[in-house]
Amino acid sequence: MKTNRIHAPSAALGALVLGLAGLLIGAQVVGPAPVAVPRPTLNAGVLIAGGPVTVRGIPTPQQMLRIEENTNYTVPAGKIFVATGIARINGDQDFGYISFDGQVVARFPVPMEIPAGLTAPAGTVVNVVCTAFATCTVPPVMVLLGYLDDA
Repeated sequence: MKTNRIHAPSAALGALVLGLAGLLIGAQVVGPAPVAVPRPTLNAGVLIAGGPVTVRGIPTPQQMLRIEENTNYTVPAGKIFVATGIARINGDQDFGYISFDGQVVARFPVPMEIPAGLTAPAGTVVNVVCTAFATCTVPPVMVLLGYLDDA
């Protein structure tokens, strides 16, 4: 009767392939590199370009915010609010503005594109206000969308 023997080079090659497969399965996918975009700032009520803000990837659901119209939201300590969009919940084409600490940083009809890098540092009171009286009678009409990141 013939006995089965393990071929040593084949066993070594199989172990190597199995080890590489295990490494590949456990490898982490690295996200995109941070991107710097200009940060708008206020100078005598006029929006001007400021220093860069670094975006470190996609925010988690826990970081995302929805600020409804006429709701004063204060950015928590150690955080920065990054505005990503504005939308209307009901009504027709609405007009309004976004304010940081009572100062208007953007005026718009809705829907609109948020200026790139529109951010508010910790302690800033963020608000979105509808100014088209005919369509602003059933609040909330507009919401400001964004997320919190570490400052």
